[in-house]
Amino acid sequence: MAIINERTREHLKDEDAEDLMTSLDWSVQEDPSLDGASINETLSRMIAASGVLPSLTPRYGYCIHVDTKALESVLNSPQPSHFDQLRVTYVNLVDELWEPIDPTTFDWENA
Repeated sequence: MAIINERTREHLKDEDAEDLMTSLDWSVQEDPSLDGASINETLSRMIAASGVLPSLTPRYGYCIHVDTKALESVLNSPQPSHFDQLRVTYVNLVDELWEPIDPTTFDWENA
């Protein structure tokens, strides 16, 4: 979490929005039953656990899904205060309105 907080602070500072840091509230769920969970499973669990309809409040409208590749990208990236110039660090930010697409029927040409 220290890495995520530092990166977030750096980006908010770059956007002249550092004051948002005081209202940021990460709710980290370390649950072994989520190991290997898909993005959709993680999102469903987040919505169920919050007890709030996500569209009613932005706080529960998003979740961060961290799979093995995303975790490795964070752990193997330049650490704060070094800039991740190659932008190889990532996590999956999921909007509660997200729906998986069917790659066999999706119109890739007009996306």
